[in-house]
Amino acid sequence: MDPRLTSAEQRCAELAAAGASNRDIATALTVSIKTVEATLTRVYRKLGLTSRIQLVHTFTQARE
Repeated sequence: MDPRLTSAEQRCAELAAAGASNRDIATALTVSIKTVEATLTRVYRKLGLTSRIQLVHTFTQARE
């Protein structure tokens, strides 16, 4: 877990990195799609990322 992220941000980022769509993430976390979008925006900003692909790479490297 990245200490810069809240637990909600971490869960959302992990699902996104695993390939889930924003709609799928919203359903899994029982939040709105807008909430997922806002959360991922905060995650990108906190981690210095600009795309979902970078998010995937960041979480893939963290697992290795």
